[in-house]
Amino acid sequence: MNKIGTIVEHNGERFFLPTRADIEALQVGDLAPSSMSTDDPDGFEIVTEITHKGVDIHGKAFACYYTRFGEGATISTSMKEDELYRTLRYCIKRKSYELDQIEKALLAKRA
Repeated sequence: MNKIGTIVEHNGERFFLPTRADIEALQVGDLAPSSMSTDDPDGFEIVTEITHKGVDIHGKAFACYYTRFGEGATISTSMKEDELYRTLRYCIKRKSYELDQIEKALLAKRA
């Protein structure tokens, strides 16, 4: 079981900003971001199904998949290359424009 994801730090906090390599490597059974995860401190859960991988009209890779969500349940989610993965934990603490600013700062560091 691989933990798929590029964790980056911003002002002492950890965020997931997926790369193309993260998306291409994603497989069933891996640990990957889940918007509702509570077990893993970074918000990762076991991937139970991958419904689609592709590239959008702007050339960014993406993946649509399901992760474990408690006993006998799953939840759908997706990730896209160079877009901040927005977990419930992040969205409760911040407004959307604040997350946009964090994403922009993280991408600037990556360049």
